[in-house]
Amino acid sequence: MDHIDDTELERSDRVHRSKIFEEEKQKLAIRQKHYQQVLNEESPIVQLVLMDLKRFCRGDESAFHPNDRVNALLQGRQEVWLRIMDHLKLSMDDLALKYIEGVRNATRRSTDIDSAH
Repeated sequence: MDHIDDTELERSDRVHRSKIFEEEKQKLAIRQKHYQQVLNEESPIVQLVLMDLKRFCRGDESAFHPNDRVNALLQGRQEVWLRIMDHLKLSMDDLALKYIEGVRNATRRSTDIDSAH
């Protein structure tokens, strides 16, 4: 039986994780481009829509409400607003850190990356 060095396995694992990260980052870059194309902030109509969404989603205020059901609703709205803003405003590196590494570390979900298209 061949003996494989632990450092060789670790190196192989790092290379594999790096490759997966780059693939996920490419998908995320496509999704970011789509958000930026559809929600072109130079368009006066888009500016009006974003202003309405910001108000509706409580984009610049607390979403807390003492009633648990209302609180959950408002938190969900705000999460949508924050996602839109992330895709419009964050650099690709910051977006990848939040939506690839953040998702892996916090929830171990892959739905954000899989739905990039």
